[in-house]
This record gives sequence, structure tokens and C-alpha cells, in this order.
Amino acid sequence: LLSQPHIRSVAVFEPRGVGLDESRAGVRHVAGDPDLEIIYKESGLSFRLDISQRLSRLSRCQGGRGERERLATLVAPGERVLVLGSGIGITACVLGARSAPAEVLGIERDEVKKEFAMANIRDNKLQRTVRSIAGDLLDMSQ
Repeated sequence: LLSQPHIRSVAVFEPRGVGLDESRAGVRHVAGDPDLEIIYKESGLSFRLDISQRLSRLSRCQGGRGERERLATLVAPGERVLVLGSGIGITACVLGARSAPAEVLGIERDEVKKEFAMANIRDNKLQRTVRSIAGDLLDMSQ
């Protein structure tokens, strides 16, 4: 695999019960560059994520690319949008970039994902409209 010009690293999926953290599924580096941080591009935006941190649920993240684009068409100008379980900020950033909201607020309980979301918001220059905060959806009294 590493002889292919577009492949930098090789990692394998480890199901729950295997690997360093037996309580969670994860990935393990096998060959090539051990840095498993990648750039994912969607809707003219770029998103950093680290697959070693289990941040790679892109295909089902907030409904997928088509659903995020569809949602952006439903946001009225000046509207405030709340994205629950916002992960690394993909949906929040797409809504902020593809519509004209007053504010998009993403809430994520995983601190690592929230930090990636904040970096993605900055990298895409959306910090005037899009924010990400840490919070537990089941306990919003925090």
C-alpha cells in the first residue's frame, strides 16, 4: 500500500474489546507515517481530524454530505442554529459557510472533538459566526 503515491499511512480498525482501550473501538498504526491526522474536504471547507482519536465517522456524521448541504438551504438569514453532538464541527461549519445565520453553536461532550472543532472553525475563518462548546446533552445544567 505504501508504494501508492497517495497513501502516507496504513492503519487497521480494531473492534471493541481489542487494542489499548478494550472498552472502545479504535485504530492501530501499522506502517508508514505514524501521524494519523488527516484533512477531509467538503463543501469547499477543510477539516482536520485524527483517526487515532476515533474522530473518523464522516460517512454518518450528522447525516452525511448531502444532508448537510440540504440543511444549509433551510437556514433562514439571521437565524440562530444549535448543533447537538457536533463532533469536529463539520455540520456547524457547513451551515455557517453555506447559509447566512446570525450564529451556529455546536455542543459536544468529547473535549478532544471540541478542540478539533474549534481548530476547524478557525482554519475555515468562521469564528465570527460559528462556535463550539463542551457540554453534555443529557445534563445541560453545566
